[in-house]
Amino acid sequence: MIKKIFLLLFAIIVCIQIPSCSDEPKTFGVDILNSDFIVLDTLNSTKDSLAQTSTVFKTVIPLGAGSNLLVGKKGILKASFLIKFTLGLIDSLKTDINSGATVITEAKVKLINTYQFGDSTAAFDLTAHNITSDWSSIGFTSDSLANFTFDNPDVSSSLNLTDSIKTFNLDVNLIKSWLQSVIDTTQKTNKGLYVKSEASSQKVLGFQAKTTSTINQPELIVIINKPGVYTDTLTYFPEADVSVVKSNIPDVGAGNIALQSGLIVNSKIWFDISSVPKNAIINKAKLFLKTDTVQTIKGTNIVDAIIVSNIVDSTTKVIDSTISQENLFPDGDSYSGLITTFVQNWLLTGKNEGILLAPSVGIDGVDLFVFKGSTTSIYADRPRLEIFYTTRK
Repeated sequence: MIKKIFLLLFAIIVCIQIPSCSDEPKTFGVDILNSDFIVLDTLNSTKDSLAQTSTVFKTVIPLGAGSNLLVGKKGILKASFLIKFTLGLIDSLKTDINSGATVITEAKVKLINTYQFGDSTAAFDLTAHNITSDWSSIGFTSDSLANFTFDNPDVSSSLNLTDSIKTFNLDVNLIKSWLQSVIDTTQKTNKGLYVKSEASSQKVLGFQAKTTSTINQPELIVIINKPGVYTDTLTYFPEADVSVVKSNIPDVGAGNIALQSGLIVNSKIWFDISSVPKNAIINKAKLFLKTDTVQTIKGTNIVDAIIVSNIVDSTTKVIDSTISQENLFPDGDSYSGLITTFVQNWLLTGKNEGILLAPSVGIDGVDLFVFKGSTTSIYADRPRLEIFYTTRK
């Protein structure tokens, strides 16, 4: 009983010390909670008018890892490829070829069509040329074309370019010289073929490149005849191959940015996020890119996505290997995806060098993606970054 009277008196004293205790009971409690109050906030680069920049640039990289061999022409863009076949002969064939007892009746290259860029009904043609200088697919770049040589005469004939399996014959005298180099290794005449496009072509085709499996690989089929004795068919697969795309950075108009595979044209975007508190926890950060649907041209059989990487050096465009790359996927008239880890890293390190955008297809096509850039006239069409974050007051 005495304890209850004491507590009642204590409560009355507290109310006397706090004005309007009975009228505003919630104010006191809010003041206590404010020191630990969690605040959810958002930042939208469009609504909040964040500063941003975007640039387009071309990169020279090794091309030997491509899974498609590209050849063709569209506008000023030209694609071509180099290929060298591994040749071999059994001893009896070496003897017959060396003695002149055999005749090569046919030599044919077979290619499996895997990709197409441009109108399927557009003109297409190619020529094949004997390479006369040594080369390797390892480290081969678009600049390497200036350092190798080939014969001008076209050694191809009987082109079949309408079916999914494309074929063309080769000059049998060229194949004879290649096989002679198998017999006499000092000759070293087999340096492969340079396959390029004719000026009349208005599309680019891709063919299955060298793989660990012989299925669908390019083939060189050679038919050898020893009159009255036998006819033998020899099938050879690639030892090395590489495709090269040459062009300028595509002109996509003021305010736009471009990405193009094969040519290795990428873009960089930077947002000023200095208004986000440094102690913020990033719950979600999403990037949106508005597509220029008129200028964007995509080929067949591609992964329709944009790879996004965190840049650690905006001058050299070196990307951060410690943070996983993200993907932007089609989203209505835009491409969008999460870059939450990028934004959180910018806050933690205090270093924001921007975002690298690249086609997911890399060097396996010539797909052109065009987006509205940071200076496009319609503000709402510019790249948009939405950040959702929490802070503690």
